[in-house]
Amino acid sequence: MDGNELQSDVDSMGKGKQLRWDFAMDSALINTLVEAAKQGHKQGCFWHKHVWDAVIDAVYTKTNQLVEKKHIENRVRQMKGEYNIFAELKGMPGFEWDPVKQIITAPYERWEELIKQKSKYKSFRDRGPKWDLEKLSIIVGNEQVTTDVMAVAVAVKDQNVDDVNDSVSVSTTGYIGKRLLPSMQKRQHGKKTRIIKSVQEMIEGMNVRIEQIAKSVDPMSFSNTLYAEVMKTEGFSPEYLDSAFALLRRDPLEAEIFLVRTVDFRKKMLEGLREKIGNM
Repeated sequence: MDGNELQSDVDSMGKGKQLRWDFAMDSALINTLVEAAKQGHKQGCFWHKHVWDAVIDAVYTKTNQLVEKKHIENRVRQMKGEYNIFAELKGMPGFEWDPVKQIITAPYERWEELIKQKSKYKSFRDRGPKWDLEKLSIIVGNEQVTTDVMAVAVAVKDQNVDDVNDSVSVSTTGYIGKRLLPSMQKRQHGKKTRIIKSVQEMIEGMNVRIEQIAKSVDPMSFSNTLYAEVMKTEGFSPEYLDSAFALLRRDPLEAEIFLVRTVDFRKKMLEGLREKIGNM
């Protein structure tokens, strides 16, 4: 573990004191947040106020260690960073997730090229995630939706598209409203028309992603959804698709990537599993 990783396990408690997170504390934190998410006590990036108290109680009960809300927020922020980096790596060409070794694999040259561009990935070259990725996907995976919505708003503002105050509506359950950019739909010319189309595609993609992530809170519902989506893919035998589902279900991040991709990219993902499945 390098200096940066060691620092990530420590929180300042004031007056020279430090709080060091250990496995038992992390376990109490993660399990409490997963249960709270399953019960619907989170909307987007925001947790209900009582969830923090529940985490504090859980950590104290399990470890006799008293933590504060700021400590929990710092730790969740670190977990989010860990999850996002592994998700980024898995989605890059040439990088694959090894479910047995629990690490990201890639050719030596590909790693060298990436690290030269972004040194933040260096520490992830030879190690797996610190925390269970499936649980992290429940705790922080759907927070990207909020970021995506903000990105859409900034993009629209930068392009001087007017009258978008009511264009994107997000309900308390996190779903983007079905009425997409009504005032913008009236503009059907030139550059603004292209911008509108691009924004709508982004929002429609986020709708799909939000729905899939919401279903992933219930593992059985997620499995049913994944199986149905895999089995309806054309161009493969039922036996092949059934085996592909089994491989994807073992890897939550890979399964999530499959669900949010288009039909063509789904087929490429399934074709990429042929060496593991064999010719069926």
